[in-house]
Amino acid sequence: MSRKSEKAVYEIGQIYMSGMNEQMSRHFETVIKLRFDQVSGIVSVVSADNNDKEKLYEELVYRAQVRNFDYLALCSTEGDFQTLCGQSIQPLNPEPFVEALVRGEQRVALGSDPVGNLVVLFGVDATAYPMQDGSMSTGLIAAVPLEYITDFLSLEDEE
Repeated sequence: MSRKSEKAVYEIGQIYMSGMNEQMSRHFETVIKLRFDQVSGIVSVVSADNNDKEKLYEELVYRAQVRNFDYLALCSTEGDFQTLCGQSIQPLNPEPFVEALVRGEQRVALGSDPVGNLVVLFGVDATAYPMQDGSMSTGLIAAVPLEYITDFLSLEDEE
C-alpha cells in the first residue's frame, strides 16, 4: 500500500510539473512575442522620411522608452551597432544574430553591456533608417536587462 501511495504521489507530481512547464513555456512565448510586437511597432510608427537624423533618433528613442526598453541601437549589415539610448550592447554570439537581421528575420538573443550586465536583445528588420556613417541600417535592436524577463516570469521566486 505504501508503494502504491508513493507511485500515485510521483505520478501526480509528474502531471503537475508537466502542466507547470507548459504554462511557463506559454508565458515565456507570450512575453517574447509582446516585446517583438513592441519593437516592430516602433519601426511601423517612426517614418524614415525625416531628413533630420537627430530628430529621427529622438523619435526612435522616445518610442523605445515609452515601451520600457532600456537600450536601443541600429545595426548595420556588417554587424556594427550604433547606440541610440542606454549603454552600448552586443549579442554574445553576434554572427547568427546579424545574419538573421540581414535576412529580414526577427531574432532574440542574449547580449551584454560594457560592464557585463546580461541583456535580452530583440532585433527586427529595419532597413530604412540612416546611420551616422551614412550607411543604412539592417535592423533595430531594443533590449531589456535579463532580470526583466526573469522577474516577469517569476523565475527567481523560491516557491
